[in-house]
Amino acid sequence: MGTRPARWGIHAPNLPPPMLLADARPFPNASRHALDTADAPHPGRCPLHAAGELGCGEPPWNPLHRHPEAAGQSRYLAPEDGELVPILGTAPATAQERAIHARFQSKVQEPGFPCVAARSVFNRGTYRFGAYGRLGSSRAALALCHDLYEFAHEWPVGQPAFASLIAAFPAPVVADESAFEHLLWQQLQLMHDIDRQFFGWDRAVSRDPAHPQFSFSIGARAFFVVGLNPCASRHARRTETSLLVFNLHDQFEALRASGKFEPMQQAIRQRDLAYQGSLNPMLDDFGRQSETRQYSGRAVPHDWRCPFQFRHPAAPTGEP
Repeated sequence: MGTRPARWGIHAPNLPPPMLLADARPFPNASRHALDTADAPHPGRCPLHAAGELGCGEPPWNPLHRHPEAAGQSRYLAPEDGELVPILGTAPATAQERAIHARFQSKVQEPGFPCVAARSVFNRGTYRFGAYGRLGSSRAALALCHDLYEFAHEWPVGQPAFASLIAAFPAPVVADESAFEHLLWQQLQLMHDIDRQFFGWDRAVSRDPAHPQFSFSIGARAFFVVGLNPCASRHARRTETSLLVFNLHDQFEALRASGKFEPMQQAIRQRDLAYQGSLNPMLDDFGRQSETRQYSGRAVPHDWRCPFQFRHPAAPTGEP
């Protein structure tokens, strides 16, 4: 991948971690990609550097790098010449991963598929993909946090290309949309409970799931999460395998700043109308109502409350 810009993280080396994270720790710079330390820290990532702690030349963007289960279950695969290839020294793509990827790619590249951003991601190859086992599990949470830390580092703020991390979950077979929604939020909660031990919430967005400016945060980077599953009522969200697609929030802000977001949004809505025969009632502009209502794809009632609970970081983050 070449040299990647430095990202800054929060690590609490003196914090007694739970057994699950006993092996999570910073790593030597020489063992990872080269760093460009000229970059300023991301606003949401306030490094802690007490005497004798990790220096600014070794920002711990992936504190799970040496965790045996998190790193061992990593599935950070990239498209290359029509194949999925590991780029972090992980095992090659399995037959199951190749099959899930091929089906989803075929769906996204259908002529009428509504999401033009997803089509662009596949056409340009600006995505990472992996199968993470069971949706709503601690094992998947560890591996996904590990890979999202790498993803956020690989695509820093200001990167021009739109990029996504696509996480597939072959199990369990969900019974209906509500079951998928429950597992989606269980998965995100488990990931947050790990992430809060190392990073604060991205300050560019709200951490209150009921707030109109909420976005999910991992590694102090905000993500808009799109859930797809076999029981989805919307055709565009219906896939043979449950998927969570993580899209960096700052990419949408960059599109807004360039004047490209509204035309793209209108194109998606018109294509969705043609694809489904009706507009998605859950779609709304960021800042009007909480985007949590859109994550699962289910048409939630007006009085629906997001089950996600923000928990304060396990270490000081410099947040007010």
